[in-house]
Amino acid sequence: MRNRLSFGHRLAALLLPVIVCFELSWAQGPSGRKGPESVPVGQAVTFPIQSGDSYSSYAELYEGQVVVLEIIRGERAWDAVKEANAANKPPQSGMEYLVARIRFSYSTKSEPGNKSYLLRENMFTAFSEDGKEYDPASITYPKANLDTKLFAGDSVEGWVAFLVLKTDTKPLMSFGNGRRFQIY
Repeated sequence: MRNRLSFGHRLAALLLPVIVCFELSWAQGPSGRKGPESVPVGQAVTFPIQSGDSYSSYAELYEGQVVVLEIIRGERAWDAVKEANAANKPPQSGMEYLVARIRFSYSTKSEPGNKSYLLRENMFTAFSEDGKEYDPASITYPKANLDTKLFAGDSVEGWVAFLVLKTDTKPLMSFGNGRRFQIY
Protein backbone atom coordinates (compact mmCIF):
# COMPACT_ATOMS: atom_id res chain seq x y z
CA MET A 1 0.00 0.00 0.00
CA ARG A 2 1.33 3.38 -0.96
CA ASN A 3 2.07 5.80 1.89
CA ARG A 4 0.52 9.17 1.05
CA LEU A 5 1.43 12.43 2.68
CA SER A 6 -1.35 14.80 3.70
CA PHE A 7 -1.59 18.25 2.20
CA GLY A 8 -0.28 19.67 5.48
CA HIS A 9 2.82 17.48 5.36
CA ARG A 10 3.52 18.43 1.77
CA LEU A 11 3.00 22.12 2.51
CA ALA A 12 5.31 21.91 5.52
CA ALA A 13 7.95 20.12 3.44
CA LEU A 14 7.75 22.89 0.84
CA LEU A 15 7.82 25.75 3.34
CA LEU A 16 10.58 24.43 5.60
CA PRO A 17 13.40 25.22 3.11
CA VAL A 18 11.96 28.73 2.64
CA ILE A 19 11.96 29.32 6.39
CA VAL A 20 15.49 27.93 6.75
CA CYS A 21 16.72 30.15 3.88
CA PHE A 22 15.06 33.17 5.48
CA GLU A 23 16.69 32.42 8.84
CA LEU A 24 20.10 31.91 7.21
CA SER A 25 19.87 35.11 5.21
CA TRP A 26 18.81 36.97 8.36
CA ALA A 27 21.78 35.61 10.31
CA GLN A 28 24.19 36.40 7.47
CA GLY A 29 23.10 40.04 7.19
CA PRO A 30 22.47 42.14 4.10
CA SER A 31 26.09 42.75 3.18
CA GLY A 32 27.61 39.38 4.05
CA ARG A 33 28.68 40.50 7.52
CA LYS A 34 27.85 38.23 10.41
CA GLY A 35 24.61 39.34 12.03
CA PRO A 36 21.79 41.49 10.71
CA GLU A 37 21.68 45.24 10.74
CA SER A 38 20.43 46.62 14.04
CA VAL A 39 16.92 47.97 14.43
CA PRO A 40 16.27 51.33 16.14
CA VAL A 41 14.11 51.77 19.25
CA GLY A 42 10.42 51.74 18.34
CA GLN A 43 10.77 49.70 15.13
CA ALA A 44 9.12 46.27 15.18
CA VAL A 45 10.81 43.16 13.81
CA THR A 46 8.59 40.31 12.66
CA PHE A 47 9.94 36.80 12.14
CA PRO A 48 8.63 33.28 11.50
CA ILE A 49 8.28 30.68 14.24
CA GLN A 50 7.69 27.04 13.33
CA SER A 51 6.03 24.73 15.82
CA GLY A 52 5.94 20.98 15.36
CA ASP A 53 7.99 18.44 13.46
CA SER A 54 7.55 18.78 9.72
CA TYR A 55 8.62 15.16 9.19
CA SER A 56 6.18 13.36 11.45
CA SER A 57 3.33 15.80 12.02
CA TYR A 58 1.86 18.98 10.71
CA ALA A 59 4.21 21.92 11.22
CA GLU A 60 2.27 25.00 12.23
CA LEU A 61 3.56 28.39 11.20
CA TYR A 62 3.50 31.28 13.64
CA GLU A 63 4.86 34.79 13.69
CA GLY A 64 6.68 36.59 16.47
CA GLN A 65 7.18 40.32 16.73
CA VAL A 66 9.60 42.17 19.01
CA VAL A 67 9.80 45.91 19.51
CA VAL A 68 11.96 47.84 21.97
CA LEU A 69 9.64 50.50 23.37
CA GLU A 70 11.84 52.37 25.81
CA ILE A 71 15.42 52.48 27.11
CA ILE A 72 16.49 53.72 30.54
CA ARG A 73 20.17 53.87 31.40
CA GLY A 74 22.52 55.06 34.13
CA GLU A 75 21.20 56.54 37.40
CA ARG A 76 17.55 56.37 36.31
CA ALA A 77 17.96 52.67 35.51
CA TRP A 78 19.74 52.04 38.83
CA ASP A 79 16.87 53.85 40.63
CA ALA A 80 14.35 51.56 38.89
CA VAL A 81 16.40 48.46 39.77
CA LYS A 82 16.67 49.55 43.45
CA GLU A 83 12.95 50.34 43.57
CA ALA A 84 12.10 46.89 42.21
CA ASN A 85 14.00 45.19 45.04
CA ALA A 86 16.21 46.76 47.70
CA ALA A 87 18.38 43.60 47.63
CA ASN A 88 19.53 44.34 44.05
CA LYS A 89 23.21 45.19 44.07
CA PRO A 90 24.74 48.34 42.55
CA PRO A 91 26.71 47.94 39.34
CA GLN A 92 30.45 47.30 39.53
CA SER A 93 32.84 50.15 38.84
CA GLY A 94 32.76 51.20 35.18
CA MET A 95 29.40 49.48 34.56
CA GLU A 96 25.83 50.76 34.62
CA TYR A 97 22.35 49.30 34.39
CA LEU A 98 20.40 49.56 31.18
CA VAL A 99 16.75 48.49 31.23
CA ALA A 100 14.68 48.05 28.10
CA ARG A 101 10.88 47.85 27.87
CA ILE A 102 9.98 45.20 25.29
CA ARG A 103 6.75 44.21 23.58
CA PHE A 104 6.55 40.65 22.23
CA SER A 105 3.57 39.52 20.13
CA TYR A 106 2.74 36.00 18.95
CA SER A 107 0.30 35.18 16.17
CA THR A 108 -0.62 32.22 14.00
CA LYS A 109 -0.12 31.87 10.27
CA SER A 110 -1.82 28.46 9.96
CA GLU A 111 -4.50 26.26 11.51
CA PRO A 112 -5.27 25.07 14.11
CA GLY A 113 -3.06 27.69 15.81
CA ASN A 114 -3.18 26.18 19.28
CA LYS A 115 0.55 25.86 20.03
CA SER A 116 2.04 27.99 22.77
CA TYR A 117 5.35 29.85 22.79
CA LEU A 118 7.45 30.01 25.94
CA LEU A 119 9.12 33.43 26.18
CA ARG A 120 12.03 33.84 28.60
CA GLU A 121 14.00 36.90 29.64
CA ASN A 122 17.25 35.04 28.96
CA MET A 123 16.34 34.99 25.24
CA PHE A 124 17.47 38.63 25.25
CA THR A 125 21.23 39.29 25.36
CA ALA A 126 23.21 42.54 25.37
CA PHE A 127 26.36 43.09 23.29
CA SER A 128 28.89 45.89 23.23
CA GLU A 129 29.15 47.94 20.06
CA ASP A 130 32.24 45.88 19.15
CA GLY A 131 30.32 42.59 19.49
CA LYS A 132 31.34 41.36 22.97
CA GLU A 133 28.51 39.65 24.84
CA TYR A 134 27.73 41.16 28.24
CA ASP A 135 27.05 38.94 31.24
CA PRO A 136 23.36 38.98 32.21
CA ALA A 137 22.30 41.24 35.07
CA SER A 138 21.32 39.06 38.01
CA ILE A 139 18.50 41.10 39.54
CA THR A 140 14.83 41.13 40.35
CA TYR A 141 13.43 42.95 37.33
CA PRO A 142 11.73 46.33 37.58
CA LYS A 143 8.02 46.28 36.79
CA ALA A 144 6.56 43.36 34.81
CA ASN A 145 8.89 40.74 33.35
CA LEU A 146 8.78 38.69 30.17
CA ASP A 147 8.85 35.10 31.47
CA THR A 148 5.51 33.86 30.19
CA LYS A 149 3.68 31.40 27.95
CA LEU A 150 1.94 32.97 24.96
CA PHE A 151 -0.80 31.64 22.72
CA ALA A 152 -1.71 32.90 19.25
CA GLY A 153 -3.02 36.45 19.52
CA ASP A 154 -1.22 37.17 22.80
CA SER A 155 1.09 40.10 23.39
CA VAL A 156 3.16 40.93 26.46
CA GLU A 157 5.20 43.93 27.60
CA GLY A 158 7.96 43.72 30.15
CA TRP A 159 11.44 44.79 31.12
CA VAL A 160 14.86 43.25 30.62
CA ALA A 161 17.91 44.52 32.47
CA PHE A 162 21.54 44.50 31.40
CA LEU A 163 24.83 45.65 32.86
CA VAL A 164 26.84 47.53 30.22
CA LEU A 165 30.06 49.53 30.21
CA LYS A 166 29.48 53.22 30.90
CA THR A 167 31.75 53.99 27.95
CA ASP A 168 29.71 51.85 25.53
CA THR A 169 27.69 54.43 23.62
CA LYS A 170 26.00 52.01 21.19
CA PRO A 171 25.15 48.71 22.92
CA LEU A 172 22.99 46.21 21.08
CA MET A 173 20.47 43.66 22.25
CA SER A 174 19.77 40.42 20.46
CA PHE A 175 16.73 38.22 20.63
CA GLY A 176 16.90 34.52 19.87
CA ASN A 177 18.59 33.78 16.60
CA GLY A 178 20.51 37.00 15.97
CA ARG A 179 17.83 39.68 15.68
CA ARG A 180 19.66 42.80 16.88
CA PHE A 181 18.15 45.95 18.35
CA GLN A 182 19.75 49.27 19.22
CA ILE A 183 19.49 49.93 22.95
CA TYR A 184 20.93 53.42 22.95
